[in-house]
Amino acid sequence: MTMSESIRHYRTEKQLTQEGLASMLGVSAQAVSKWETTDTYPDPALLIPLAEALEISLDTLFGRETVYENNLAYRIQKSIGERSAEEQFPYVHAMCWQIVKGLYGHDFSDGDYDITPLPEDFVSASYICRDGGISDMANGKARYYFTAPEPADGWGDAIGDAKTAHRIFSALGDEDILRAVLYLHSKENGYLFEPEVLGTACAIAGDRLPSVMDAMCALHLVSRVPMELDGVMRMLYRSHPSHRVIALLLLGGQYFYDAGYSCQAHTRQKPFLG
Repeated sequence: MTMSESIRHYRTEKQLTQEGLASMLGVSAQAVSKWETTDTYPDPALLIPLAEALEISLDTLFGRETVYENNLAYRIQKSIGERSAEEQFPYVHAMCWQIVKGLYGHDFSDGDYDITPLPEDFVSASYICRDGGISDMANGKARYYFTAPEPADGWGDAIGDAKTAHRIFSALGDEDILRAVLYLHSKENGYLFEPEVLGTACAIAGDRLPSVMDAMCALHLVSRVPMELDGVMRMLYRSHPSHRVIALLLLGGQYFYDAGYSCQAHTRQKPFLG
């Protein structure tokens, strides 16, 4: 049987109406009708609750003897790919919210598993910290989701002596450099400029400009571009804004978060770098 046939067959076998099944899943009866009569598939987050409502396995729901993990992976990819570029990241963030609830052990019997963009006034954060991995999620204006499964031998080898992190944090800890970084990330990629322009825009003293530019080069945020202007060779710089800088700033901005948490679980017993 196809998935459509499976849904229809086992729904009627349980003597459930389309409205009854829809109510159990928190969707419309029209959505259930489409699942049963067209090639429209439920959102990935609904597959397990749907199988549970019908009291069948995922194998049976898919109409196959064996259901491989990549079946679900394909449907996730398809669900994301079918959306417009403007819709994709909010949708993926909403999908990550379901992942957080899964890690937390959320009881999906309350029907709270629709993958819809979270409202702007939803600002509560979440984190999971346990043996085996960590995850952190922020909502509100600075939305992100971070997850890190723990290597078998821990994070110590990956972090090492943290010299790279020290270089980055030391540079960003300098107020002149930080202002320059923020300014250049407000410009388009490849923005070409003279150091004096940056100094004026960021209130950086002239005697500090050489060290600021050296630091920006070391961070790979700018590159030197020798250029002849009016018969005189000048050193210009081309900006290379980095998504990793934005990620660091978002994480840093959340570091002292002390408001409410939706899902909070800290059961880790092992040291982080053991």
